[in-house]
Amino acid sequence: MVQSRLEGSAPLFLWVLQTFVSPCAHGDTPTVRERVARARTSFGETYMTQTLPANATFSQGLPTAFPVSVPVAILFLGGLFAHSSFVIEESQWLWNSEHYSFFPLAFLAFGWIAWERLQEHEVVFSNRLSFESMLLCVANLGILAIAFLAGSNWMGWVSFLLFLYTCSCILFSPETFASLRGVFAILLLIIPLPLNLDSTLVINLQKVATQQASLLLDFMGVFHSVSGVTVQLPGKEFMIDDACSGIRSLFSAITTMLVFAVYFRYGLIRVVLTLAQTALWVLIVNSLRVFFVVYAFNRWDAGLESGWRHDALGFASYLLMMLFAISTDQFFRYVFPIANRGRRKQEDLAVSRVYIARISQLLSKPFGKQATNILAIALSVGFVIVGMATIARASLLSTAPGPGSFEKDLVFELGEESLPATINDWQRTGFRAVSRDKSDPFGTNSMIWTYTRDGLIAQFSIDGAYSSFHDLWYCYSSIGWELRKSDNHELIAGGNAKSPEVATEYQLFRGSTDEAYVIYSCIDSTGNTVAPPPPAETALRRLLNRLRSGNLLASDQNEMTVPPVIQFQVYSNTNSDFSDAEFDELRRFFAEIRAVAKNKIAAASR
Repeated sequence: MVQSRLEGSAPLFLWVLQTFVSPCAHGDTPTVRERVARARTSFGETYMTQTLPANATFSQGLPTAFPVSVPVAILFLGGLFAHSSFVIEESQWLWNSEHYSFFPLAFLAFGWIAWERLQEHEVVFSNRLSFESMLLCVANLGILAIAFLAGSNWMGWVSFLLFLYTCSCILFSPETFASLRGVFAILLLIIPLPLNLDSTLVINLQKVATQQASLLLDFMGVFHSVSGVTVQLPGKEFMIDDACSGIRSLFSAITTMLVFAVYFRYGLIRVVLTLAQTALWVLIVNSLRVFFVVYAFNRWDAGLESGWRHDALGFASYLLMMLFAISTDQFFRYVFPIANRGRRKQEDLAVSRVYIARISQLLSKPFGKQATNILAIALSVGFVIVGMATIARASLLSTAPGPGSFEKDLVFELGEESLPATINDWQRTGFRAVSRDKSDPFGTNSMIWTYTRDGLIAQFSIDGAYSSFHDLWYCYSSIGWELRKSDNHELIAGGNAKSPEVATEYQLFRGSTDEAYVIYSCIDSTGNTVAPPPPAETALRRLLNRLRSGNLLASDQNEMTVPPVIQFQVYSNTNSDFSDAEFDELRRFFAEIRAVAKNKIAAASR
């Protein structure tokens, strides 16, 4: 009769103490490589004398039989099926986002280091669920259900990465899985920042790079001015985009250094220190990059702000910051060698390991074969139900009536004559179409009509496309505007409107003379108005608003956002204060021209 793996837990624990604790008790300080070599020898002499599971055989540490039972295999397949829709959607978004497009390399690094770790031990497979793995499965299923109810690809992606962790916990024995836990930290950095926090980070990094570059330009005597994230020279303007802000190099550099730290088995404090100094070097080098672009143009008339020269400068900047980060890490390793773990008393360390071992034993204690099969099938059914519901909803949404699909670009074509020449005494005076970089916060495309009335100038634009409600405050704050007041107004909805027509307005100021008024709203691909977050008075309210705007607190189907999203906007700028009558006129103008534009888009997209 096959014996349980847990029957060898006592000698295993004694082997751990003898291998890793006893040498230090005699005053020796073996290196990590020596400990691993001693561990491999000791492991073969003690632990491998225990009886192996009946369904797994080994040849040089690798299995020659299928390592899991059929119910557990069905659980794995059911989980993959349930996550497939979310993984496909989020992978496409990550690939198209220049901030996270490195995520396939993170998976490759994860797989490589995991394989290296497995080569250091005899691989032992488990064929049973444990209390720990069951809790992970239940939590995984719960997060996946929330992702389905909220329509959140982000939560589905988080659930998928947790599912990979859960599968490893089930697949491998506790001793083998313990060597892989730290490797999963690499996957944490391919989880996008939620609630549009990456947009906030972009703007803050742009401001830091602009301010620090401005200080260097002042030091070098270059005459310039700064407005938001724009550096202005006489006759030339430099807009600090995402690339120069450092957002792309920040995520990729931190991920690279995390892979470096995991490979060398850094402790938690050393990992945090490594990532912190890497982020600091990213800020410094990108500030130098912005300075050099402006200074080179001013001094040598060199065009480094675009084209292959800009790309080459970005590549050189990335290599420089990685060189600085690795050099700083080597300095810390010289001052605080990895082998010196401190002078903590060995008896305290042994006691703490005893408690950890006991807790680990309780969590990893396997269920019986029958209980494992029942739980695996039950969890599989749950995953399959959620997966089928997700696919069914995606199919329904793909056939929902609406003004068409806008994807990354606005596929409909409207021209100057698409909107009336006159709307309630507002006279159309101009039109222009704008194409921007896909990382531009204002959107990839805009069609802008200019209208005037009694000396008041208003620009109506159709912008997009976006993945969710687009908060224009991030855009205007990035070019130097400050918020005086924000409010939401319910517009007069059409007779067949399925949702209230709500618009958000901002009263902005810049400096002592510039005043601006912005009113805007968004619609999704079904033609419904995307409900904007209400004005926030407290930190808790702001959090709830962002959850709601990010599709995490939708209360009914009409509140769900079905991307892509486009935006209608009216912008007016003046050198004096707006009167209440002018505010009312701009609101009425927006409501009327928005209704006309929405109907035109619906007709052009069919």
